[in-house]
Amino acid sequence: MAWRLNKFMVIYGGMNDFNQTLGDLIVYDLDYDQWVEKVKIISKESPPPISHATSCTVFYDQRDPNASMKSIYNMPKVDWYQVKDFILYEGFYLFGGYLEGAKATNELWILQSDVENLKWLRPTT
Repeated sequence: MAWRLNKFMVIYGGMNDFNQTLGDLIVYDLDYDQWVEKVKIISKESPPPISHATSCTVFYDQRDPNASMKSIYNMPKVDWYQVKDFILYEGFYLFGGYLEGAKATNELWILQSDVENLKWLRPTT
């Protein structure tokens, strides 16, 4: 699964040439044409290795995709007086897919961009 946020492409999971399900999270800087090293993820839990999942990004409109971002953690600010609809969890949404052994899952995970870290969130209903 891959998401784009400004000049960054975030990739999670997938499958390798040996049909092994992957659980790696990597970030690519499109402006500098290079991989971002040492991506900081602070989470007590993270999604298992997943392939064939559905994904999308959910952010406030004010987080201008063309605004300059020096890092994946440096998101444009939101003017809360201009917000019409409240988003409970901003981030990169990852839903469903296949676990190791082609076992289907219906879990929802959200990768959030914090001030200096990325963090996984597994919302509960």
